[in-house]
Amino acid sequence: MNTSIRSVSAIAEDALDSLRAARETLQQLGALFNSLKKGAQAYSDAASLAALGALVALDQANSVDCLIEDWHAELNASDVATQSAEAENVLSAAGGDQ
Repeated sequence: MNTSIRSVSAIAEDALDSLRAARETLQQLGALFNSLKKGAQAYSDAASLAALGALVALDQANSVDCLIEDWHAELNASDVATQSAEAENVLSAAGGDQ
């Protein structure tokens, strides 16, 4: 068992990597449904269900993509704010604000 403590940033990056994998899987699922739709008889229930499956999969892939972008930007902003605060603490400890 690994007893090292990981930073919040490292955990967040792993979560983003998992979301990227989910997005890719949803995109592949959308492509699969589109292939099924093309192979189905026009206007059949199978074609309609395949079209619906593709729409839902690709819509969810887009939603996950938006989450990734938003959370990645927030994580970067948080890292910058943390570094800035740490730099201010170092200056204060060294008497740099006198």
